[in-house]
Amino acid sequence: MPASRVPSSRSSQKRVSTNGLARHIEQLVDKEMEVARQLEDEEEKLMREIAALQSCLLRTREQKRHSLRRQKEYFDRGMADLAEEIRESAPNGESSGAVGVSDVVDGDDWLRELESMSPGSLEQLAVSVGQGFDGASSQSHS
Repeated sequence: MPASRVPSSRSSQKRVSTNGLARHIEQLVDKEMEVARQLEDEEEKLMREIAALQSCLLRTREQKRHSLRRQKEYFDRGMADLAEEIRESAPNGESSGAVGVSDVVDGDDWLRELESMSPGSLEQLAVSVGQGFDGASSQSHS
């Protein structure tokens, strides 16, 4: 009889081994399924972030365009004020030596030129235009 027990213990060892292997494979599959779910969640999160960034970019571009238009309006107003001051300071068409504004630049051309400027030169233009307005307004009030 001991011989009959040996085969049954071998088959039970094989069964235990097969069951252990099946459980191990199932654990690996479960682990990979969890990794896949986490990656899908991360992908969805990144897609939402991309959409938010695109929206922010569009909003920023629109604000920039609006700001450039305002700068153009301020510049045009300042140039008109300057031209008027030049005309007022030189009665009867006498020349005061100052250079007047003779060419009118189309707004779209001016805006395209302004948009093509480097950020540094654009900031410098904004500062000098702003200083010009401050100087003109302080002189006109005194």
